[in-house]
Amino acid sequence: MCEAEPARISDPAAVTGSPDEIERVYREAFISLDRRIGLFLCLPLASLDKLSIQKHIDQIGRQCPRRAPKVAVGCLLGTVKGSP
Repeated sequence: MCEAEPARISDPAAVTGSPDEIERVYREAFISLDRRIGLFLCLPLASLDKLSIQKHIDQIGRQCPRRAPKVAVGCLLGTVKGSP
């Protein structure tokens, strides 16, 4: 499902329920956004053309939050091969 269309992140402010349920939705939204932002920051933007960048952004958006890869800290620090 997530690979064919963008995986939407639920708006945690719209959730009603127990405090534990609301906290879970906020946590899931944070994790999803954190992973997507981290993956975006790892893109070697200086070496990609506009179409390639869009392709990568689309792939990031289609990833299921629970199955999305964790971002390597080295990528964010610029120590992973291919990172900016």
